[in-house]
Amino acid sequence: MSLKIVYSSDELREALDNGADRITLCAGIFEIPPLKNVVFDRIGPVKVRVLCSREQAERDGMVFCGIYPEYRDAYALTAREPMEVVSAARSSSYGSGGSYAVSSFGSGA
Repeated sequence: MSLKIVYSSDELREALDNGADRITLCAGIFEIPPLKNVVFDRIGPVKVRVLCSREQAERDGMVFCGIYPEYRDAYALTAREPMEVVSAARSSSYGSGGSYAVSSFGSGA
């Protein structure tokens, strides 16, 4: 097991690149990509956004000790026109119902 203490997003990226499987986040704001079999804990207040759903994080073995991250779910919507770009994102925190943001870039028809 490889333990790494990180103080910034750059140090987090470096720890992940070097294969750390237990990471202590120190007071700050962190965005964490989907990972397999990594344990996170903290020193001081941290805000964590995980760039995948809670279900995917659990399935992949991501564990958060004393950290209550915000998770992101992405859903595709049906477009009204073949070339219309439509996106939706769902953000949820531990124990909340979450919220949705929808964007549509088209003719508005």
